[in-house]
This record gives sequence, structure tokens and C-alpha cells, in this order.
Amino acid sequence: MKKYKCWRYKCEHCGKSGCRADAIRDHEARCFKNPARRCSICQSQWPRPDLLALLEGVDAGNEAEKVKEVEKAADFCPACTLAAITQAGTYVVDQEYPDGVLREVQCRPSYDYKAAMDEYMRDLRMEEYGL
Repeated sequence: MKKYKCWRYKCEHCGKSGCRADAIRDHEARCFKNPARRCSICQSQWPRPDLLALLEGVDAGNEAEKVKEVEKAADFCPACTLAAITQAGTYVVDQEYPDGVLREVQCRPSYDYKAAMDEYMRDLRMEEYGL
């Protein structure tokens, strides 16, 4: 049996871990929870208090409009939009559970990152290659 020591590296913002320091260093630079991140898609430098301010006062009734405002302010960059939603925090909703008890639940505005990213890349290809 062989025994060896493997260092583990962990992102200070989200907790992602791995055995390669360079991979975690690269992840930390663009981590959605990093307030000083650099966007790997649109290359914008954070912090972006303008995006976070747009999400203040969000609740279940106005979350769709607030997310649209953030998308527009972020120049429709899906990564910046998701980072703003992630960093802005949560709002509280009262939800009734099957046992009949009403409990407070922490919620974030819903955002389909995969669909937004697919649309962003499709538009980018149309601009660059006319596909």
C-alpha cells in the first residue's frame, strides 16, 4: 500500500474544492459569489453595485421584472446577471408544507442561466459569422 498527501484547495466564496491550486485560482477569479470577480464572458470588472441595487426590494410579485432590469443593465450577459442574483441575497416567502405548517422559506429570483447562455451564444455567432 502506498500513502501520499494531497493538498485540497477551496474557493473562499462558494466552497468549491479541488486538488489543483491553479484550477481553484482560475475558478475564484470568475466565481459568481466573488464580489470582485472578472466576468469571463463580457470581461466586465466587478463589483457592480448598479446591478445589485436593481434587485433591492425584490419579492415573488416583481421578481420577473427585476431580473429583466438586471439583464438589460448587464448588457444581457448571462454570467453577470446570475452573479448579481447570487450576490443580492434572498427574500422570504411564507410557504405551507404538506403537514399544514406555515414556514418561512428563503428564495432567490428564478433565472434560467442555461437558456440565457444558449441565446447569448447564438446571438454572438450570428454577429460574428452570420450563421
